[in-house]
Amino acid sequence: MAPALSQQRFTTLSELRDFVLEWATSFNARVQRRYGQSREQRLLEERSLFGPVPPEPYELCVWKKAKLHADCHVQVGKNFYSAPFALRGQFLEVRITAKTIELFHKQQRVALHLRQQVSQIGRYRTEMLHLPPAHKALLEHLPQALRDEARAIGPETEALVERLFALGNHPLRYLRRVQGLLRMARATSPKDLERAIRTCVFLGETLPGPRTLEPLIKQARQEEGEELPSVTRKPNPYLRGTQSIAGSGDETPKGEGSEAS
Repeated sequence: MAPALSQQRFTTLSELRDFVLEWATSFNARVQRRYGQSREQRLLEERSLFGPVPPEPYELCVWKKAKLHADCHVQVGKNFYSAPFALRGQFLEVRITAKTIELFHKQQRVALHLRQQVSQIGRYRTEMLHLPPAHKALLEHLPQALRDEARAIGPETEALVERLFALGNHPLRYLRRVQGLLRMARATSPKDLERAIRTCVFLGETLPGPRTLEPLIKQARQEEGEELPSVTRKPNPYLRGTQSIAGSGDETPKGEGSEAS
């Protein structure tokens, strides 16, 4: 039997490891009275019943469903990951691990991405093969319809939408932001949106988003509401003036123009 650990003294970590290894080997070779075998012998017998060890270590994961947007990306947390454009509008199963994002459709994996760091927000992981050809994407109905709607709002909105579509590695990358801008025009007014975009461009912000434009629109509306309407005095018999006299009739005030009795 190996000596008790409390009776030993070690000066290095390697000495401690050697002692533990020697003690564990002696312990596993000791015959158990209940089974008539040592732990090492029982392990050799049971090893033939073990299944093969998976090639990769087990990973904790979370499953969820996400809809593939028109820009060929699904939103996972606060970031976006691409999937084949043929699946747009369909719900995909998302397997989330500490390092990867896997997308499945009908139990078949259709995309695999490295997961963005938790501290990163609004980032895209895009596989170019998942996107439609660029010349077809530019001619798709949705981007063209958004361009037409922006042109109807005004030149500032149209120029901003064109700048957003020209950014990124594919023309639909900023589709969500464009849709948000156009929703603002419907919720407020084209005049308010045009004025807010013009203010941002003047201040050097050429790609303002809804969060930047909303406070400007709200502030402009408050300033317009501060204009006071003109005041019109209503007839009042208790006030001197032409209006009060006109409203008080032909009666003569007491003490004026009366004959002394």
